[in-house]
This record gives sequence, structure tokens and C-alpha cells, in this order.
Amino acid sequence: MPNLRVFSIQESGLGNDEDDDLSFLYTLSNSSKLEVLAIDGNNFGGVLPGIISNFSTKLKKMTFGRNQIQGSIPDGIGNLISLDTLGLERNHLTGSIPNSIGKLQNLVEFVLSENKLSGSIPSSLGNITSLMQINFHQNSLQGSIPASLGNCRNLLLLGLSQNNLSGPIPKEVLSISSLSMRLGYQGKFEHLSLDGNLFQGPISESLRSLRALQDLNLSHNNLTGQIPKFLGDFKLLQSLDLSFNDLEGEVPMHGVFENTSAVSIAGNKNLCGGILQLNLPTCRSKSTKPKSSTKLTLIVAIPCGFIGLIFIASFLFLCCLKKSLRKTKNELSCEMPFRTVAYKDLLQATNGFSSGNLVGAGSFGSVYKGVLAVDGVIVAVKVFNLLREGASKSFMRECAALLNIRHRNLVKVLFACAGVDV
Repeated sequence: MPNLRVFSIQESGLGNDEDDDLSFLYTLSNSSKLEVLAIDGNNFGGVLPGIISNFSTKLKKMTFGRNQIQGSIPDGIGNLISLDTLGLERNHLTGSIPNSIGKLQNLVEFVLSENKLSGSIPSSLGNITSLMQINFHQNSLQGSIPASLGNCRNLLLLGLSQNNLSGPIPKEVLSISSLSMRLGYQGKFEHLSLDGNLFQGPISESLRSLRALQDLNLSHNNLTGQIPKFLGDFKLLQSLDLSFNDLEGEVPMHGVFENTSAVSIAGNKNLCGGILQLNLPTCRSKSTKPKSSTKLTLIVAIPCGFIGLIFIASFLFLCCLKKSLRKTKNELSCEMPFRTVAYKDLLQATNGFSSGNLVGAGSFGSVYKGVLAVDGVIVAVKVFNLLREGASKSFMRECAALLNIRHRNLVKVLFACAGVDV
């Protein structure tokens, strides 16, 4: 049949999953006008014969998907220079994707999903600027996504989920403007799924350009860093799965993050914040300034010993005649012209530094309200945790500031001292 143009036996129940099932393909090698070869949706076994490399150069569509075909993809497939559709999905193909694929300059749709292919994605794919769909879902592909795919400016669908891909997601790929309109591995509109790989590093800022996304799945990878706040600005985003990565920091509270049924962040141990329904721990405040009360009239810095963790407490003090602060552990100043307040008096005044007397807390210590039993004076007691790096310097800076500053909104220092109570 030298004039044969279309050979289609799709969904015909043919084949017995035997090694010679595809032997009939040899008879098509002389069909020089063949444009369509479709045998998908059957039960053909065996391997792809090398003879397909000699098929008509006019062949535009070749679909062998949903069969039982084994073996590797022949390297000579790059000879079919007119191919615009190549479908080999849902077979048992092994080996790597041949680099010769890059010769198919007219290829638009390339589907290899649900096979057992390994090796890396050939960078030669970037030579096929006509590509609109790449679907390699559920294989065993390794290595990183080639940045050369950024040359495929017409790419509408990219499916790479459930492989062993690693490294960062190239910004060249994420910046393809056409991807903001259609992404996925099952033709799902506005869907990007890269789950089940070994991608690492932070979530790329290049995702900003994909504002039309409705579904984004980056779960089961090794992504690190914080969740970008710009994801909450995606007005159309309805489903976001970032679960089982190594993300950390504060979870945004706007956009898709307001709906717990639309967001999955399980398996990230160091996340905090977010809406209450996520049941995450509160993020530590970055502020070093403790909360204060306008009713407090005096500030006293004191030492205190082991209360839960070891708190090495120090008192704020004001040196006479602007002398330098020189205090060491286990030493109390003997030149302070202030009243003497014993540690036990402060312990009694604050009910043992109870949480009920806690006024506020900062990065380096906490402030408690108290009433001195001797004369009923209301005081504020600031306790420094010198186990925190930088706490000692903070204490010294506050002392130096109080020594030189006078203002009506700054309360008077009643007593100050530096030392350690064991």
C-alpha cells in the first residue's frame, strides 16, 4: 500500500502482550506517504522495532500509548522530522530519552507518562521551540530540569511529577509566559504539578509570573526556606499543596492561605503562624522592645537564678558622675547612691515572678509588675536572660542610655545593680 496515509487501529483489543506483536510494523516501512500511525489503546507487547526510524519522513502523528510495550525508545526516532505528535504513554518503556529527540523541530505534543524511563531529561528538548505539551509524569527520571526548556516559549503544559528530579526549578522555565495559562500532566487547565521529586532550595521567585494558576502542587520534595507571600496574591489559586518539604518560617494569612481546605502544609516541621485553624505555633517576635504599661512608675533590673531555665539576671543601674559601668559576675556595686532592695523583696513583690504579674517579654528578657511590701511602691522588674546571645550587650546599652538621657516620659530608676544570684 504505497499510497497509505493513515493507519489507525486504536482501542481495537488487538495484541496478546507477546514479543512479536509489533512485527506488522515492518510492513509499513515502504509506505512513503504515511502521515498517521495510531495503535494506542490495545494490548501489544514486545519492543519498539528499530524499523520505525525508517518510516516516512512525512509521518506527523505516531501514538503507541496504553499498550504493554517494553524496551527502549530507538535513537533513530529523530529521523521522523515531520512528527508533531509522539505518544508512548502507559507502557513499560525503560532506558533513557534519546538525545536525538531534539531533531524533531515540528514536535508539538510529546507524551511519555507512566513508563519506567530513567536518566536525565535531554537538554536538546530546548531546541524544539514548537513544543506545547511535555508530559513525563510518573517515570524514574533523574537530574535537574534543563534550563534550555526556557526556549520553548509556546509551552502550555508541563508534567514532571512523580520522578526523581532534583536541584532548583530553573527560573528560565518558570518565566515562560504561556505557562501561566495552562500547566499540568492531565490537561487540567492552569495546573502545575511537580510533586514527588527531589527538588531542593527555596521556592523560586520566578513563580510570580504564573498569576493565572488555579492549582499548584510542589509536595513531597526537598524545598527549603520560607513560603513566599506572593502566593497569597494569586487571585485564582484554589489549591496549594506544599506538604512534606523542609519549609520554615511564618505562613502567610491572605489569599488561598485563608482557606484550610485549599492549603496543605503538613510535614514541614518548622512552620509557624498562619490562621488559627492551621494549629501552628506562634512565631517568635522579631522585636526586641518589651511591652510596657503607662501605669508603671519605676524600672528595676534584678538578678535571679534558676527559674525553669537558668536566668542570669542583672540590674539596670545608673552610674554616678557618668562613670563607666564595670560589674562582674557575683559582684554588687558598693557605690550606688540608691535605696537597697533585697532579692527576696522583689521575689515577694512579684509573687515569685508569676505569669500573672508578667507585663511583657522581648528577645532578651521579661518585665514583671510588683508592689514592694515595705512602702507599697509599684515597681517594674526587668529580668535579663543572659543565656541568649546579645542579652549582655543589650543590658549594657540600656544602662548607658539611661545614664545620659532625661525625658519626662522615662520613668525614674529606683535601684540598679549588676550581679548573679545562683
